[in-house]
Amino acid sequence: MHDIPFLIPPIAEQAAIIRYLDYIDQRIQRYIAAKQKLIGLLEEERQAIVNRAVTRGLNPDVRLKPSGVEWLGDVPEHWDVIRLKGHAKNVADLTRKLNRGDIYLSLEQVQSWTGRFTIYSDDADFDSQVKRFQAGDVLFGKLRPYLAKVVCPNRNGVCVSEFLVLRASVHQLSPNYLERLLRSKPAIDAIDASTFGARMPRADWRFIGDMRIPLPPLAEQTTIVNYLDKTTANIHATITRTRRQLDLMQEYRTRLIADVVTGKLDVREAAAQASGRHGEQDGGTG
Repeated sequence: MHDIPFLIPPIAEQAAIIRYLDYIDQRIQRYIAAKQKLIGLLEEERQAIVNRAVTRGLNPDVRLKPSGVEWLGDVPEHWDVIRLKGHAKNVADLTRKLNRGDIYLSLEQVQSWTGRFTIYSDDADFDSQVKRFQAGDVLFGKLRPYLAKVVCPNRNGVCVSEFLVLRASVHQLSPNYLERLLRSKPAIDAIDASTFGARMPRADWRFIGDMRIPLPPLAEQTTIVNYLDKTTANIHATITRTRRQLDLMQEYRTRLIADVVTGKLDVREAAAQASGRHGEQDGGTG
């Protein structure tokens, strides 16, 4: 550090640079806070839509009945309430190799609360046993279940052992409906409350398998899934676009600071104007 040359503008210009960057940074922070609030509201809206659809269906006028399940509440009268393990099994097909065409999934590749995941490479390396899954299996991240890492891949593959691989009885329980149900906040909260381990909380299949879940008719399950796909896609697109705007604003902020402190951008006049506007906002004369 001692040998690095530094630019030292006159003290008055240093003060102008600080005033200008402080003023711009306040505006950027207000912009970022507003966009983050928007993202939060959109995520709440998306979750509310999912929660209601998978536990109450799409008909607001449907007659309800008590489910007898604390986390579930009332459900449509024509729905069944069943134990998950009666309609889905926990598959533990261990392997050490990746077959041709398989994908590899770790917890880091799965987004929270969205069911989306990223495939890094078809040539993944792993030095321990992994679980094999089939297209249509539901993968539930049992480590820190509050992160809601639940996916239903449409390809065969292998995943780390921190996933439960759940295979639904497809003639009664749609895997896509099961995925959305297990990723709903009421279900996640119920599962998270059952975890063990303070630093690395994990869910257990015995609890999840014993959970009583709502079971609409199979055709209605498909209708619910199609509705959620269409409705939440627009919300997801808006969230993605807003996050990109935040990234661009952070890039702009970084570049602006670099240009100003290295003299590529003269801000002395802009700093004086910014100081005047700031004074007016504070009730001063500027």
